[in-house]
Amino acid sequence: MEVVANTRGLDLTVGGHSHTYLGDPRDAMHQGPYPTLIKNLDEKETLIVQGKIVSYAGGPVLVDHSLSGDPNLLQKVDGWRSKFEAWSNKIFGTASDDIQPRRL
Repeated sequence: MEVVANTRGLDLTVGGHSHTYLGDPRDAMHQGPYPTLIKNLDEKETLIVQGKIVSYAGGPVLVDHSLSGDPNLLQKVDGWRSKFEAWSNKIFGTASDDIQPRRL
């Protein structure tokens, strides 16, 4: 529940690992109603339920040049770009060794 309260953009959380018992308020072991509603950082209510996922649908959405840009966002990016370009080519430091990127 703490994770949901400190996250943005969630509508539903299906729990199962925390062992937080949600359900019958007549049971002394319960730790909240079922479903439990928690406000996230967006001030939107997020449903917390427990169970097993039995099906899902969807897939990746390719984001490439075939998608048109959002005009409002593009205008903001243009404003940021002018501030960034002033120092974007300035060398701030060097490395004496070859730095190899690796995935963690």
